[in-house]
Amino acid sequence: AVARESRGSPFLVEELARSASARFGAGDASGSTLSSLTLEQMVSERLAALPDAARRLVEILAVAGRPLHVTIARDASGSSEATDDIVSLLDARRFVHAGLRDGREVVEMIHDRIRETIASLLKPEAIRVHHARLAQVIEATPDADPEALTAHLIGSGQTARAATYAERAAEQAASKLAFDQAVCLFKIAIECVPPASADATRLSARLGVVLEWAGRSAEAARVYLEAAKGASTSARLDCERAAAAHFLAAGHIDEGIALLRGALAAVGLRAPRSALSAVFWFLFYRLLLAIRGLRYVRRASDEVAPRDRARIEALRAAATGLALIDRVVSASLQAR
Repeated sequence: AVARESRGSPFLVEELARSASARFGAGDASGSTLSSLTLEQMVSERLAALPDAARRLVEILAVAGRPLHVTIARDASGSSEATDDIVSLLDARRFVHAGLRDGREVVEMIHDRIRETIASLLKPEAIRVHHARLAQVIEATPDADPEALTAHLIGSGQTARAATYAERAAEQAASKLAFDQAVCLFKIAIECVPPASADATRLSARLGVVLEWAGRSAEAARVYLEAAKGASTSARLDCERAAAAHFLAAGHIDEGIALLRGALAAVGLRAPRSALSAVFWFLFYRLLLAIRGLRYVRRASDEVAPRDRARIEALRAAATGLALIDRVVSASLQAR
């Protein structure tokens, strides 16, 4: 029973063996009882022997799922007793481990499987209450961890507020170049807002940028296409152009070219269909450039018309995207 339940963990081997030994000492030497020894039984028995304040604290730590500063754990559990005494008791009963992190005392569950077992014994309503208390206490701290707040707000059912903190945590992760973590957090933020809403579109576009930074071009392209569905006309064209560029970067040539041609058609342009026509238009626009030149004269209003800007951006995206695939067509679009 000990070998089965421990799953190779030396710590759990010892704890389960202690529990079995205690049963022998109590006179319970039934072979069938000992063979049914489980981690859940052991944890349940030890929890039942704890005072109420200690049990609340260990439940808070199990729901938190990460180390907590002692003051946060104390406030979230609502204990009025001496926290050091409670932590010492839980340490002696092999529930928690206390230590220092960044100069502050923290406390955490001593083993993940014990934490998971305690959490599985709690009712869903109790878990929601613990998450809500943790979110309330952490949010009140000056250096609140947005990622931890996201998890506890979601656990307490406050998804709308969780989206704000998930986005904040994602931006922090991206600023530290932890792009894969930022991707996960942006996906959580998107799940917390209404589908097809303005927030979902904005977050999807930002997720595409972070996926681009992470080198996940094909995934970024699909996210940009998803963001395009709920975007305004100009924003949709931007997303489709970005999706095309990333499809091409990922080697999805057919999808990329189709999107680029669609982006050009949306602004009343089209790419040459053959090498001969591409050479013709390349020479034609180069001749116009040679005649007109690139002289710039400041006018009273230098604001570019939205339609002109859209056409320029579409040509730039197509010329850049096709540069490594069809140099002749790319050159003709660049000249135009």
